[in-house]
Amino acid sequence: MEIKKQIKSLLNEASLYEVQGLYDESKGRYVDAIHVIQQHADEIDHHKEVMSHISNKLKQVIQKIERMENESVTYQMPNIVLDVMKNNFSSSRDKDQAALEGALALAGFGQYESALEEFTKLLKPESTRLEASKNILFCHLAKGRASKAADLFIYWRNSGLMGSDQMVELRNYFQKLSDEAGLNLEIPGAEVKKSAAGHPAAASSLLKSRQIDEFRSLSVKLPKDNQKHRLREFDIHSQSGDIVNLLVSNHEKELAEGLKKGTVLDAVQCFSANAMFSGKATVIDNIEIVSGVMAGHFSIDIKIHGI
Repeated sequence: MEIKKQIKSLLNEASLYEVQGLYDESKGRYVDAIHVIQQHADEIDHHKEVMSHISNKLKQVIQKIERMENESVTYQMPNIVLDVMKNNFSSSRDKDQAALEGALALAGFGQYESALEEFTKLLKPESTRLEASKNILFCHLAKGRASKAADLFIYWRNSGLMGSDQMVELRNYFQKLSDEAGLNLEIPGAEVKKSAAGHPAAASSLLKSRQIDEFRSLSVKLPKDNQKHRLREFDIHSQSGDIVNLLVSNHEKELAEGLKKGTVLDAVQCFSANAMFSGKATVIDNIEIVSGVMAGHFSIDIKIHGI
């Protein structure tokens, strides 16, 4: 196997293990990749930059392992109990509203992490977006994560998640929560201030001051010549900054080939654990994996613009 293909295969496996929560296995693959690069540094272009990137990914995995080892165990109701709670406390005939009622029940019983997962899903439908965002802020404040709540508010505002009227209402709600909890947070304005160049004034400083969220899934409006699958949601295989990687099965070869390098995707939505970003994207790479456990699948890199 060529050195570059061997490294890419190791990195794909590391990312796959990481997504599945198998952090020890992921750590091992990153370490193996680093060893291969060290042994063949003279054969790899910009090997120092590649090493730096992989080392950063390795550090992130190690930090996740350490957090799992040191994190105190909090009581979490069994899934079957959570499902009963969601179903018994939702009466609406509308599917999204019923899901919102169920999520509110979870939050009411102090199951904030489970509630956050449900509220995040409800950022997708416009009918539940405002209430879901309010309750995401509430859950983070209830867990003592005021800085996370503030970051999310700025993120939603800058991404255009909601209209100006809804953002004003969300800001007022956030301010009320802060005041009632005695946090004295300085909640930023509901609208993005424009600089002389016409760009959000705080955009560059925001990107420098916070990490880009790790997205879990990507909803894509596919090119017009791919009418069979116009709107698709993909699980994200791995992410490096504003570039996400998708793995498309060899059973969907036609779909994968429609995402050619250079294709501009005018409407994409990225979903993280607690947020949603809407914008444009460009396919920057599309290769067929020729070896390893994922042979025959397509590895597609997409650059998300504006995050």
